[in-house]
Amino acid sequence: MFDANMDRSYVTTYYKRKFNPTRAVERDITIGDVAHALSLICRANGHLRIFFSVGQHSINCALEAKERGLSEKLQLNCLLHDASEAYIGDVITPLKIQLNAYKDYEDVLQDTVLRALGVEPPNQEEAKLIKEIDNSMLYHEFKLLHGELLFKQEPIIHISICQSEVPHQEIEAEFIRLYRELKTY
Repeated sequence: MFDANMDRSYVTTYYKRKFNPTRAVERDITIGDVAHALSLICRANGHLRIFFSVGQHSINCALEAKERGLSEKLQLNCLLHDASEAYIGDVITPLKIQLNAYKDYEDVLQDTVLRALGVEPPNQEEAKLIKEIDNSMLYHEFKLLHGELLFKQEPIIHISICQSEVPHQEIEAEFIRLYRELKTY
């Protein structure tokens, strides 16, 4: 039965943290929750040929940064560039563009997540590189998994994108493995 007096100001995370998305607290953020949630959130709101998670996209971004010879700090920031989505979901870009306050909130939450995970946020120059890699992955993921070309000019990538479904448990484990490996920078 519905209880109108129930506190609905939080979501209970996979690791049983009570996370209030409007009052994020660092102690409620864990790499396990981030990896688990991102491995289960589908890119493009599910409008792809296969299930392809935000976690898989994030891993690809980190691997692309590595192939480009970028620092471990940048690789780690690429891995975590969508970490806030573990707590607030993946809002599709056309809607995000219309929601200025949402983008501001997402940025604050992203900073909180990085602090909680002990990761130095990217500076402005590094953020541009991360966005470039993010857009390159976006283009190639949509090309392979949706058949759509999002930009007039195809960006270069240095990795291969898996075109088959990968179980979320494998994505979650790889996400955590990469985080731990790169966290040593």
